[in-house]
Parts: sequence; structure tokens; C-alpha cells
Amino acid sequence: MSKSPTQIHFVCRQHRASDFTDNGDGTFTTGLWRVCASAANSVQTISLHDTKRDTAWAHGDVLGRELVQSSGARNRYAFTVQQINADVSWPAAATGSSEKEYV
Repeated sequence: MSKSPTQIHFVCRQHRASDFTDNGDGTFTTGLWRVCASAANSVQTISLHDTKRDTAWAHGDVLGRELVQSSGARNRYAFTVQQINADVSWPAAATGSSEKEYV
């Protein structure tokens, strides 16, 4: 698994409001995701998918990232993303966990 990805794909169900905030200005903020610091700092695009089989329902360029510390949670980041309308599929050579893939 690459520790300096340019893309991260997450399985994030569209109906789960706690994992997504539409900021109303063409940007969105993801929920909290556990990723290593090098991945959080290198990622350039984020894609959110209902399942690995579905194209992304939200996708775009990373504008910012915030490390959120809470009790028991390490390396949890929220990303602010400029929405781009594009049909983005889950990576064909996926090797990551069930809920995220680094590319």
C-alpha cells in the first residue's frame, strides 16, 4: 500500500449524513477517516462510493485536511474537497481494506 497516494477512495454510504457535509459552495467535507499522516498530506483527490461496485457519488480535489484528535481515535482526518462532476470508478487493482483504497 502506498503511503503517499494522490487519490483515496472511501466506501461512504450517501445516506449517512455523519460522513459527509455539503458546504453549499461547491465543496464538501468528509467525515473522519483513519489514514496515516503521509497519506493525508499527499492526497490530491477524494472519491466517495456507496460500494466498491458503484461510481463515486462525490469526488473532487482536496482543498484542506484537518487532523481531529479524540479519545481513542488516532490519525483521524476530515477532508475539505472541491466537488467535481465525474464518473469515477473504484480502482481496478484494489488491494486495500474494505472501506478505503490508496492510489
